[in-house]
Amino acid sequence: MLNTSLIYAGILLVLALIQKFLFNKLAVYGLVPDVVLIFVIFLSRREGQLFGTAAGFLCGLVTDLVLGTLGVGSFSKTAAGFTAGYFEKKESRNEELQFLICVAVTSLVHNFCYTLIANGGSVPFIKLILLYTLLGSVYNLLLAYLAYHLVLRRV
Repeated sequence: MLNTSLIYAGILLVLALIQKFLFNKLAVYGLVPDVVLIFVIFLSRREGQLFGTAAGFLCGLVTDLVLGTLGVGSFSKTAAGFTAGYFEKKESRNEELQFLICVAVTSLVHNFCYTLIANGGSVPFIKLILLYTLLGSVYNLLLAYLAYHLVLRRV
C-alpha cells in the first residue's frame, strides 16, 4: 500500500506541474481543464470513496500550493472525491460510459464549489451555473474522454 501511495504521490506532483505550465495556457473564457480532477476521479473510482475523499483533499492542497489559491482547491477537490466515490464499481470500474458520467457529475460539483468560493459571490448566479459550472464540466469531460482513451483504459 505504501508503494502504491508513493506512486500516486509522484503522479500527482507531475500532474500538478502539468496543470500549472500546460493546461492553464489552454484557458477559454477563464475555463481551464483540470487534469488533477480527472486523477481524483480515477482514484475515487479505483480505491473507494474514503480514499477518494482523502486523496481529493491532498490533491487539492498540492494544487493550491502549486497554483497559489490556498483553500479553494482543497475544498472543491474533497467534494469531488466524495462525489466520485459514489460511482465506485469494482467489477466494472473501467467502463467508458460510467467513467464519463462520473466525470460529468463530479465536475459539476467541483466547478460549482470552486467558482462559488473563489469568486465570493461576485459572479451572477446564472453566469456561475451556465458558464463556469456547465461549460467547465464540458471542458473537463473532453479532457476525460481523451485521458480515458489514451491512458486510463490501459490501467
